[in-house]
Amino acid sequence: MDSIAFSIFPPLPNREFAVSARDIAEFQKLSVEFVAEIFIKLRRARLTETTEGKNGGFCLAKRANQIRVLAVVHTID
Repeated sequence: MDSIAFSIFPPLPNREFAVSARDIAEFQKLSVEFVAEIFIKLRRARLTETTEGKNGGFCLAKRANQIRVLAVVHTID
């Protein structure tokens, strides 16, 4: 089962399709700070990767079907 939180990402890891914390926050109607905090935890758990620069942001570190909801919950809990 794919996580709803990852539904804005393509199903395959793709650094060229990084999504910013700001875009995710606007899409989910959350604060940018809250989203950034979550994605820092996900990056430390190697579930997401970050790219820097003008088009930087977050992308999946693995295929979406390899990331389990339980792993995400344990990471951000």
